[in-house]
Amino acid sequence: MNILTSDKKKAILLLRWLVFIIIGYLLIFSNKYIPFFSIPSAVAGIFLLSNIVLTLFPSRVFYTKWFDYVFVLMDTIFVIIGISLTNKMSIDFYLVYFLIIITTTFGSDLKSILRNCIIVSAVYGIMLFNTNNVGVIVHSEAMMLRLPFFFIMSLFYGYLVDQTKTHAIKTKNLESAKRELEIILEITRSVSSTLDIREVLKIIVDKVASYIHVDRCSIILVDEQHRNGYVVASHDVPEINNLQIDLKRYPEINRALQERNVIIINDVLSDPTTKAIRDILSKKNIKSLMVIPIAYKEEVIGTLFLRLGKTEHHFTSEEIRFCQVIANTSANAIKNAQLFEEIRLRAETDGLTRVLNHRSFLEKYKEEVIKAERVKRPFTIMMIDIDNFKSINDAYGHQYGDQMLCDLADCLRENMRGGDTIARYGGDEFICILSEASHTQGLMIATRILDKVR
Repeated sequence: MNILTSDKKKAILLLRWLVFIIIGYLLIFSNKYIPFFSIPSAVAGIFLLSNIVLTLFPSRVFYTKWFDYVFVLMDTIFVIIGISLTNKMSIDFYLVYFLIIITTTFGSDLKSILRNCIIVSAVYGIMLFNTNNVGVIVHSEAMMLRLPFFFIMSLFYGYLVDQTKTHAIKTKNLESAKRELEIILEITRSVSSTLDIREVLKIIVDKVASYIHVDRCSIILVDEQHRNGYVVASHDVPEINNLQIDLKRYPEINRALQERNVIIINDVLSDPTTKAIRDILSKKNIKSLMVIPIAYKEEVIGTLFLRLGKTEHHFTSEEIRFCQVIANTSANAIKNAQLFEEIRLRAETDGLTRVLNHRSFLEKYKEEVIKAERVKRPFTIMMIDIDNFKSINDAYGHQYGDQMLCDLADCLRENMRGGDTIARYGGDEFICILSEASHTQGLMIATRILDKVR
């Protein structure tokens, strides 16, 4: 659509500049002397100024209906004034008038083209009968044919313009559809080649952002109660991962989840959905928002979230449809990746305590050894077991013993650093890797854990 409006703008301006050149030629080589500071010169100057102003207009303005009406009215006035001032009804003025007809046939449909042709033909007829004797016109075949000639030629040219525009729109739509299919195919191919959920999500947001040119494209997964959201991928912040957000602060996402429908907000400052957060959005220079639910079967598992800054661009119907296709396509990929992640975590973690199992610990240990050799810094291994664990199971039952193991695992998680590794080594044994921790640091952490257990 933007390409078409840009082409229309270029064509109109080119024709108007040709009109100005020919008007200037008629004024300069007129039979009578025309001073520089005169009404005809002023009219030519106004026409020149109008061309300059139109050059500064955004391309999208040339595609609005009101612009066609204003454009026809303005150029018709110029035609009347031009004919009156130059008193040129002879053949040398035909070219100017024909170019004016061309500029007025840029309507949005055949109906508007017909309207424009009638207007300019009527104006020409009035001027023709105003400057010539009716009897002369009636008895002259050449004069009588002028009016229908202009009408037929303008209508014919208008029809050609309409057909050309229709063809251009179809070509543009085909090119757009081809690009969409290529992106969808690329996403599908990339998604099918990996089950890494972070890689899958990053591919999706990057491709959507490159197609629509938004300030931010994110995928936000939600919990079953739709209370919290987790930003799992964002094209403008590649390193983001599971950033928790309170959905109460995002009314547009809440509305999309509740209505299970696409939410379009073209102006956040006037839309009632964002009334409570307008000040926040204004400070962040956010202009438009679009939220598309990502549904797997009957379950809404998240949203595709797009944000635009303070620009003139609004989400088009093509962009909305494209994002819906991407959301539907990505739902299965996201769900499969989630299931794969759950299976992977189950394979790597202890089913009871939810810390790493013995096999996964050995892999982490190898990685830590390689890292320590590379950075030339030590690490500490800490082993923990529960005293007389068998007698506890015998006295209180295995369920009580399992609870003790879970409590100890929680205690370790609460008192270890973020980058440390916790694993269940055996029945009542746990083992921890304290990354880049010295012997002294290891003792401090061990003492803290013992105090907590006591």
